[in-house]
Amino acid sequence: MLMDNERSRHMRKIRTIPIFAVLVLITSFSIPGAYAATLNPPVPPSGSVGDSITLSGSGFSSNTNIFVCFASTNAQETILTGFTGSFSKPFQIPPVSLGPTTISVTDNPNNCPGSLASISFTVTPPVSIPEFPFSFSLVIMFVAVAAVYLVIRQKMTTSFFKPF
Repeated sequence: MLMDNERSRHMRKIRTIPIFAVLVLITSFSIPGAYAATLNPPVPPSGSVGDSITLSGSGFSSNTNIFVCFASTNAQETILTGFTGSFSKPFQIPPVSLGPTTISVTDNPNNCPGSLASISFTVTPPVSIPEFPFSFSLVIMFVAVAAVYLVIRQKMTTSFFKPF
């Protein structure tokens, strides 16, 4: 009889371990919000108003619409997350003030800045080509007139000057 008690204790240990492991596994996959939603650094990490950047993230609910916010401005961009809850989407930088700002995402387009995830971004001044104080066509005309003058002068010195 002592042998039966020992055997039943051993059998309880064997049955308890797999059941505990299955419960832990099921619980870890069924708890919502176990993984936090994150935004990856935008590509490129800075840009001017109107420039195109690519924003990506993961850890969101699958097949859900989320909305992009620049500081407190809705960027008018809707992103549909994939089956895995991740996304990658290019869009243009909306009109916002220059300097450091925050890009965030929200599940409500009227709730900017967003509450799901956020990341820092720098809005830079637009790159412009400096204006010349005079027209470039004037430079071309000057070079052309100078070239014609030199050609005429060369012809005059070689055709009219005859050495002894």
